[in-house]
Order: sequence, then C-alpha cells, then structure tokens
Amino acid sequence: MGGKDVTNGRLITSVLIGMIICFGLLGCNNPTGGGGGGSGSTIYSLTTYVTTEVVTTEIVGTIEVFPAGSQFPRGTLVTLEASTLEAAYMFKRWTGGITGENSQVSFVMNSSKVVTAEFTIKPPANYLFSAFVSPEGAGTVEPWSSVYTAGTNVLVTAEEYGLNTFDHWELDATGSSNPYTITMNNTKEVRAVFNPPRTLTVMATPDSYGMVWPTSETLADKDSVTLIATAEPGYKFVSWEGDVSGTQNPKTITMDGNKTIFARFRALYNYSLNISVTPEGFGTVEPWGGTFTEGSNVLLTADAYSGQEFASWEGDVNSTSNPVIITMDGNKNITARFKTWQNVGNAGFSAGVAGYTSLYVYEGTPYVAYEDYVNGNKATVMKFNGTNWETVGNAGFSSGQIANPSMDTVNISLYVYAGTPYVAYADNANNSKATVMKLNGTNWETVGNAGFSTGTSEYISLCVYAGTPYVAYAYSDTNGADGGRATVMEFNGTTWETVGNAGFSDGVANFTSLYIYNGIPYVAYKDDGNGGKATVMEFNGTTWETVGNAGFSPGYVAQSTLSFYNSTPYVAFADGSSDSNPPIVMSFNSTNWETVGSAIGYPVGSKKEISFSFDNGMLYELYDLNSDQKATVARLNGTNWETVGNSGFSSGEAWFLSLYVYNGTPYVAYSDQLMGWKATVMKYGP
Repeated sequence: MGGKDVTNGRLITSVLIGMIICFGLLGCNNPTGGGGGGSGSTIYSLTTYVTTEVVTTEIVGTIEVFPAGSQFPRGTLVTLEASTLEAAYMFKRWTGGITGENSQVSFVMNSSKVVTAEFTIKPPANYLFSAFVSPEGAGTVEPWSSVYTAGTNVLVTAEEYGLNTFDHWELDATGSSNPYTITMNNTKEVRAVFNPPRTLTVMATPDSYGMVWPTSETLADKDSVTLIATAEPGYKFVSWEGDVSGTQNPKTITMDGNKTIFARFRALYNYSLNISVTPEGFGTVEPWGGTFTEGSNVLLTADAYSGQEFASWEGDVNSTSNPVIITMDGNKNITARFKTWQNVGNAGFSAGVAGYTSLYVYEGTPYVAYEDYVNGNKATVMKFNGTNWETVGNAGFSSGQIANPSMDTVNISLYVYAGTPYVAYADNANNSKATVMKLNGTNWETVGNAGFSTGTSEYISLCVYAGTPYVAYAYSDTNGADGGRATVMEFNGTTWETVGNAGFSDGVANFTSLYIYNGIPYVAYKDDGNGGKATVMEFNGTTWETVGNAGFSPGYVAQSTLSFYNSTPYVAFADGSSDSNPPIVMSFNSTNWETVGSAIGYPVGSKKEISFSFDNGMLYELYDLNSDQKATVARLNGTNWETVGNSGFSSGEAWFLSLYVYNGTPYVAYSDQLMGWKATVMKYGP
C-alpha cells in the first residue's frame, strides 16, 4: 500500500488517498523522545502522513524529507515538501506537529513530530472574456466583459449601431458568423469589425437631358439600390458611367463601397422608313414610308389588291403577321411580299410531252408522275430537289404504255409514303390491267404481280396506309362482265387480294376516289346505277356498305375527290349538268349528306378539266376555262368561293391538270402548251 524511496539523501513518502500510511526508517511507532536511553545527543522521530478529503485509490501526493530519514538529533533543521501527483488535486495545508499552507516547510527538531500533508481537489479555473469593436462607436458586443468558469461556451453577439454593418471577427474569434460561440479554455479577447455606411451620388449628364433617382443616399454596406434614369422628351438614356457601367435601365447595384454614378443621355435621332412591294401592283402598304423619331412604334399594314394575298414582310422585318409593329431603332428598308403563282424550278422540265399528270407533295418536296411521250408513253416520275427537277429512278420505267388508247381517262396515280414513291397505272402491256410499282432505292420494282387485276382498270386511285398499298378502280373482267364497277384491292405483302367482293357498286363507277381512314377503305364515285349521282361506300371488314344514301348528290356528277377532316368525310364533285357550275361539296353528318358552302363568288365560265384537293377541310379546285384554257385555282373559304391569286395564271394553255395543297400552299402540275406540252409545276406563295 505504500513505500519509501531514498534518492539523493532525501526520503520520499507516498500514500494512497484516504488511507493514512506512515513511512519511516524505524516504522510507525512513536520514537523515544527527550533523552531516550543511550549516551550521546537526544534523538527525535519524524512521522509523516498524506491524506485527502475524499476516499480514492489513487496516489495523489508525496512528502519529501530533507535530510532523508525519520530519526533526527535534537536541533536538526528538517525541510518537508509536499508534491501533487494528480493534476486534479492540490496541496491544502500541514497539520499535526507542523502547521501552515505552504507546500514547503522547514523546522528544527526539538521534539518528536507527527506531520500530515492534506491534499484537496482543485477548484475550477476562471477566465476573463473581453470584447472590442472597430471602428469605435460602430456597434457593441454582448457580453462586453465577464469572467467565466473554464469550459463555459459563451454566445457572443455583435450589435450594429445605425447604418454600420457587422463584417467579421478578429483576435480569438474568426469568420463572419453572428452570433458566435466561443469556449472559455483560456483568457479570451474578441474584436467585432464593422463596415461604415456607404454614400451614393447619382447625376444626369448632360443634366438637362434627363433625371435620375435616387440622386444621393446613405445606405448600409451591401445594401441593394435600384437606379432609374428617365429621359426628357426628345432625349434617350444611353448608359451608366462612373462606378457603374452598362445600359440596363432600371439597374440594381450593391453598395460595397462609396459610389459616384453618372447617367448619360443623348438627343433622339430621326430614322427613315422605306417601303416596297413585290410583285409590283399586287398591293400597297400603309404608311408608305416616312421619317420617324428614334424609338417610335410604327404599325405597318399590307393591303392586297383584289385577287391577291399578302405573304410576308422581308428586309429589316421578317414576319408573316399583318399588320406588324416595328420599332424605329435605325433606318429601315422593308418589303411587303405578296403571294403569286410562280414556277417551281424550270417550266417545261420534262424531256418531252407529258400527259396524265399526277402530283404529290411530300414534306414540301413536289413529285409528279406522268405519261412520258418521249419514252414510249411509259411512266416517269420526277421530283424537285430544291434547285432542279430530277428523274426519280429511270425515265419510262413501266413495261408498257400507261393508258389504253381507247380510254380517255386518267390512268395514273402517284402516292409518296415515308419518302418512297408508289405509282399505280393501267398497264397497256398487260391488257390495261392494274399495275403498281415503287422505287426501291434507285430502281423501280413491281409491287406483287404486274397486271394483277382480273380485268381492265380505269379511273385508278392509289393510297398507301401503314405501308400497305390499296388501289381502287372501275373494273371490267375479261368477258366484259361487271362493266366498269368499283373494285378495291390491297397488297398483303405477297400478292394482291380483293377487298370484299369485286365490282361491289350497283352500276358503273366512274371517277373513283379512294381514301383510307383509320385503316378503313372508303370509295367515292359517280354512280351510274343511281342516275350518275354521287355515292360513297366503306368496307366494314366483311362487305361494302353505303355511307348514308346511295346517289345522294342533287344531280349527276363528274370528277370526284374524297377526304376526311376531323373524322368527317368530305366529297367534292364537278356538277355534271353544266361545266360552268361550281363544284358540289358535301359532308356526312353521321346520318345524311349535306351541302357545304354555296355558289357565292364562284368564277363564271365553262371548264375543260377539273382537279380537286382538300387541305384541313378546305376544298381547292383547279380548272382551265374554256375561253383560254389557262389554269385557275379557286377555294371554298367557309361558305364563299374565292380565286386564289390571278385567274388564268398559267402562261398558256394547261392540260392534264393535277392539284395538291400542302400546308395551305397550292401546287399545280400540268402539260404546258407554251413549253411544247412538257410538264410544268407551279405553286402559290411568296
């Protein structure tokens, strides 16, 4: 439990706290005092103890004796020194034969002594906290100055005065967090640094050209302020200068220092507006140019002359809006472009005479199929590549003529599906039976068998739905039976098969027009079995059935075009009673067929040829007047007819007419008399 260590002549005693243990050269018995037996000087004993106020098994202190020993002759000067072994403890006092509070004590041995060194637990330390501010008077710190027990966490807060703003801490605190927590593990000093208020001065230059807001202001550091420059009439704000740059107005700035700012103004300029129209004579513009103050908003309105249409603005304004507002921020040169009939590429682009044209526009690219006279009246297809017309595949690709000389009917039909052109025609090399061919890369190939119909085919109409080709035609078998009745066939991937029964119409079906809607085939035709009136039939999956009444038109008809718009079938026919009458347009209302539009505005005059095209429910008609046989296009706009562009826009006679309307732009193909009856394609647009 205890022991002694004599080092350098000193006796060191140690004890376990809470237990009194003596250490000495002669044990713990009280030594014989004053004049104890034996000769010589008197010997006195020294007994020492270490104790604490609490019970513990730790050795918290020692007593050193100098000179070393526990028996001393009378008059010996002895020194005791108490030392702490555990940091949590401290020497308190001496008791017994010696008293005092100094850890080192000296005395003369004039008697035997029992001495105890008492140790106690150290009380916690206390540390001073002090705060300062910079610059003085900018703010304060809470707490300002105080004493705290060691280990205490103190929340220090910088408080601002007026427009001064706290920025950061210095000395024993760092960063810009406010409040800030500091741990008192020593004496601590902190300094709160504040930013002073910032001054803002704003001036207009020249000062008579405008005003600014604010003009002067004192703000806290890092405050945001919005500057506004307002020009006087006849003047314009240009830019910010000084401690801020740029042209944004209003402009928001951050006050990270004192700032002096200038708003620069200048006098407004005058700009000229120059207007032109193209083609000349197609319309006018209001206002027709002039001089305008910089920044003026001018409303331009293009007025088309009768029979013309505005197309777009060009030059310093590019827009199709009419009217259009322009801002005069410079001199302006603006052209109002009006729609006009214009050639697509060169007129008369085919190698020779082109008959029986069929036109299709795929994603803005026009294709035309025709009977190619210089290639043995065989089929040829050409397309416009954006610059020139080029042959698609090889010219005259059909095996024989595409028309039976005894038939005066349109016997070629073009359809472009997913960029692949298909052509259906009456194949004179196969007894005028139906043949369909498609372009396979660079060459034309037959779809299924050539001449797949069981009899002759007239009024061929081609559709491709979901990759499947369908053909409608007026059919007569090899024995002349079913004389000209309607038949529809589809290609199943291997061979052609009849959709329903062949020759399903009641009588001869002329001018057949095929449309596939949601996978269901529909056919419109002139129904000779019902007085030559219009009939539309659909295939219900098993058999053909009439849509509404058979022969629903007011009288007998010629030509036909079938289309759908918003799930409603529309059909257009030429009035067979007179070629000067407007076409008949009818739609099916789920129960009956009803007339769409009227004859109001329809051009007067008889027609030689007719071609129809629907675009978003609007009917367009291409025809040539018998007076000069030039091409004209009219459209049914709501209830009234209107001529599209000029009447008789082709340069000469137009034969074998074909019309296709793509995204509101009409395209026409025809055999052009002034170009030696070669093919010409025109469109109506800018």
